[in-house]
Amino acid sequence: DGRRIAFEMRVDNYDTVDIPLDGSPIVDVLAANRGEFSASRARDGRIVYVSDESGQNAIRVRSTDGTDRAVVTLDDFPGETDRARVLMAPSVSPDGQRVLFASNMRGQTEVWIAPISGGTPVRAVPSGSAMMPAWSPDGRWIAFVTQADGRPSLARQRVGSSEPSQILVSMGDAFSVLAWSPDGRWLAHDHPDGVSLIALDDGTRRVLAARTRPRAVTWSADGRTLYGVVTELDGSRIVGIDFGTGAVRVLRRLPDDMIVVTPVSPALQVTLDAAGTKVLTTVLRSQSDI
Repeated sequence: DGRRIAFEMRVDNYDTVDIPLDGSPIVDVLAANRGEFSASRARDGRIVYVSDESGQNAIRVRSTDGTDRAVVTLDDFPGETDRARVLMAPSVSPDGQRVLFASNMRGQTEVWIAPISGGTPVRAVPSGSAMMPAWSPDGRWIAFVTQADGRPSLARQRVGSSEPSQILVSMGDAFSVLAWSPDGRWLAHDHPDGVSLIALDDGTRRVLAARTRPRAVTWSADGRTLYGVVTELDGSRIVGIDFGTGAVRVLRRLPDDMIVVTPVSPALQVTLDAAGTKVLTTVLRSQSDI
């Protein structure tokens, strides 16, 4: 009779999940609100993540006893009245005392460090753009991607230093958060040809897992395996990549309704638990109704 309209409504939920590598059921870790994403797990088991529960981004920490509190909110940035800042990729320092994260404010990307107890963030990189940050294993350095001569480049900065950043090598077409190897010798990231490994001592590049491009990677504690999350047209899967040979193993495929992705990029992270049995990451679950 032309009096009614049918329409589809879709709701996207970004949740943080633990994915056991042995095929056991996937466990929701943070799934109470529409946006709990870009999570990473600290050495002591605490989880830091970005939440948009209040309508604005905040970085929160979930302790192993289930307590949950804000570490960084937009109110913590001195003199800032614009609420458009996007927070991304938080990670806890090796000593458990600080949180490293990136932000994007109207196209300007920066890297910050804040006390995990709460407080005013300080810029970790004195000048220039910076994103996709990672702690060194000893917590004395951070690595990040910046612009050098108009090209994305890998750089590092001594924590707490005002000295200029050290440009290491041109990055090319990379979009994943960096992953620093446990022995401090390598930085891993995604690359069109596979997984790119950059040697910190001389900047040489080694490519593993040709034609496999994880959206995020992490290292095993012994440095012998990289774990990655791959999302393609046929769905998402967890892979293990042998550091020595580059051989790729598909450890498990995810359900069709669960896609490993974040609402902003580059912000996706994947971290392994202390026992090396499960990975923590962000997944998108969509619900549609007519």
